Amino acid sequence: MSAEVVPIQRRNPARPQERGDRRRDELLGALERLLATSSLSSISIAELAREAGVGRSVFYFYFANKQAAVFAMLENLFVLQSEEITRILDQPSDRRENVAAALGQTVHLWRDHRPLMLAALEARATDQESSRAWEQWIEQYVGFLTEHIQAQRTAGLAPPGPDAESLARVLIAANERMLERHLRREEDEAAAVELHRILVHVWTRSIYDSTLEES
Repeated sequence: MSAEVVPIQRRNPARPQERGDRRRDELLGALERLLATSSLSSISIAELAREAGVGRSVFYFYFANKQAAVFAMLENLFVLQSEEITRILDQPSDRRENVAAALGQTVHLWRDHRPLMLAALEARATDQESSRAWEQWIEQYVGFLTEHIQAQRTAGLAPPGPDAESLARVLIAANERMLERHLRREEDEAAAVELHRILVHVWTRSIYDSTLEES
């Protein structure tokens, strides 16, 4: 089971944009276009500014470097994903189906935004601020999943088991590592389906299978 990826919306379309907002969006749009065919390291600030139709100084007005621009786009994406996953998990339907749908949404997001996710991974590895930003997002996901596991246990929907935070950290790390591997190997849709199936198995067994309860 999978879920549709929520499109990135960088502004309220009903509200007229200030010129500065438009320039920032034009820079992000230009970076997104360039990342479709080039790695982050191969894109120069001059090329990015030229693609956006602005000067280099305009870029530096908004962003300290290319990595910061990548994480500005990533933040937009992660906020919307967090909202969508919260909605999915809170649905009054089968809890295992909800987990499967949330994981499907995550797999689709990484695949549908492959150039951006690879750029973010590159930025994380080469820029200290980007690394910190990535870890902050991971911690937010760990916190959210920890609360979800605890709530499921409190409601009697999941059995007691390992420490909820430690379990959440392992599950999020599994997602992160396996999705990065999937993107770097440029695996196809069939591989994505199989990866989703395995992640669903691991998550639902870890959270809901009472046979895994600690003695």
